[in-house]
Amino acid sequence: MKKIFIAALLVAVLCTSAFALSDRDYGRLLRESPEFYEADQELNGVWDELKDALSAREFARLKKDQADWVKSGRDRDARRRMKSGRSQERAYTEATRARARYLRENYLDY
Repeated sequence: MKKIFIAALLVAVLCTSAFALSDRDYGRLLRESPEFYEADQELNGVWDELKDALSAREFARLKKDQADWVKSGRDRDARRRMKSGRSQERAYTEATRARARYLRENYLDY
């Protein structure tokens, strides 16, 4: 029973990490995908605006939320998009644009 549990846990970890965007994949997407690069730049621009628009406390809180999004939310969103047939590039581009839109709409009022 213990061996089955360990095997199932290992499969779950491997399947989850197979969908995670590694630093290497992130760099590759930035270099090879103009669309992903533009989406990443858009998100960075929103962060520049947020830094000016929010108090230091609000910005720090939002930075933690962003770290959580990068750690798991981005992959979860992209994985959902890949399951519906999108490529990794398209899925991460759309997830990044969606995050930028979310931040604008919820913190910058546009």
